[in-house]
Amino acid sequence: MGWVHRRRDHGGVIFVDLRDREGLTQVVFNPEVSPEFHKKAHRIRSEFVLAVKGKVRLRPEGMVNPDLKTGEIEVMVDELEIFN
Repeated sequence: MGWVHRRRDHGGVIFVDLRDREGLTQVVFNPEVSPEFHKKAHRIRSEFVLAVKGKVRLRPEGMVNPDLKTGEIEVMVDELEIFN
């Protein structure tokens, strides 16, 4: 659970940087993984409060962000709750 820091729509996949007391974590809404929640992710805006569940995985090669404590992982979302 956390606050939306930033949302990026890359044509098919939507990326959200979710902020909590630990820092930022990238969460990924992929229409091939969860079409229902990918559709809901289009409504997400900065500072929305979200709860997500999904699979934690290593980011693809070349996509690691060394500036973030969580820069080596991302969460592939398969459940979403929007609180506002």
